Amino acid sequence: MENTPGSCSFTSVYPLDERMLSRNDDSTTAPVALLLHVPDRYTFILSSCFCWAVAQTANVKTKISQRYFMAAFSHRAKADYNRRAMLQQIGGHLGEDDNNNEPKWKRFERLVCEIQSGLTGSAKVVLNDSIVGVDSKVARQIDISIRQQIGQYSILVVIDCKDHADPIDVKGVEEFAGLAHDVRANKGAIISSNGFTEAAKSVAKNHGIDTFRLLDTEGVDWKTYVTIPVLLERSYLKSFSMGFKGVGPFRLPSSTEALANLDLRSEDGKNLGTVKQVLHSKWDKQEIPHEAGVHQVTVGLGVSAEFQGVTSKLDVSASVVVGRKYYLGPLPIHVKGFENVQTGAIITKELRTDWIEPSKIERGEVPGWTEITNREGLSIEVMFKMDYSDLYNDKPGLREGVGS
Repeated sequence: MENTPGSCSFTSVYPLDERMLSRNDDSTTAPVALLLHVPDRYTFILSSCFCWAVAQTANVKTKISQRYFMAAFSHRAKADYNRRAMLQQIGGHLGEDDNNNEPKWKRFERLVCEIQSGLTGSAKVVLNDSIVGVDSKVARQIDISIRQQIGQYSILVVIDCKDHADPIDVKGVEEFAGLAHDVRANKGAIISSNGFTEAAKSVAKNHGIDTFRLLDTEGVDWKTYVTIPVLLERSYLKSFSMGFKGVGPFRLPSSTEALANLDLRSEDGKNLGTVKQVLHSKWDKQEIPHEAGVHQVTVGLGVSAEFQGVTSKLDVSASVVVGRKYYLGPLPIHVKGFENVQTGAIITKELRTDWIEPSKIERGEVPGWTEITNREGLSIEVMFKMDYSDLYNDKPGLREGVGS
């Protein structure tokens, strides 16, 4: 017997933001519980001003409380900062009219500077800086500079912003590499609105220049559409068989369906529900393993069942087959940050996924998602793996349970 999961929506937010999972309630369908895992190599990335370091991963755990499904990260980024003070620090201000009158390339620099300032903590970020070159002896214009004093060392990072219609080519990279060397920057980076040519990426890597693409899914001028590969793994009760052992003579129905719907009572007369309801309850409470395979389950010992006027005392057991299905597809995300075009890593302070509706994915109603027979040997490496289990609700109202 296989139940169909009900319609369920899911969102996760970084930094911490608990959102309710909504579900179209229907007595004939089962709700879904979700658990989200993030592999270490695909952590959300916080860019350090002097080493562009990858932050430690934030594992995601799922809590289910009463009728609310809430996902929360175990580590929370400190995202609160005063935007006005930050813009004053980098040499800008909050005059929206002035910003609207700026040329597009200047607004691009300002946006990049604002994002970068949110990532660099206490470091000093300056928009449109001027630094005298060591070799040239002339003032060199720097789109964005980042300075940080670490002990007796002064760290300098210089960033070049390029809002071009085409990908940045080798010439643009070589010119900036010369500038970064002239001002003796500890690190140089180019942030482009339209990426880089393969040759430019190769030259940048040889010069130690980081190459990033602006990501802004909510913007207008540089709006981007970003997805991440996700693997959904569904656990469900595929089928079960029943065993009945009588304590003395007993009478039972002959059909499997009638046996599954046989009412059981405890020794003190308490109604335990049908055999199927007891199995569903044990599944929801994770008293039945959710791993794929065959599992032996005790339904009840010394329970009573009445059929055709005869009450029988029984020991009831079941052999349960747990099924596993896999779905692979793209999950849209909402993000403002940078993509490292060399590694594909996303550098951001906040990332929010779009809604996930497993039931629609299972029915093939979400473009790009496909059911796969085996999760091993995938041609792409997934960023998120989400395990979810069917929940069975044989009584009115949503049963409180625990996610798989």
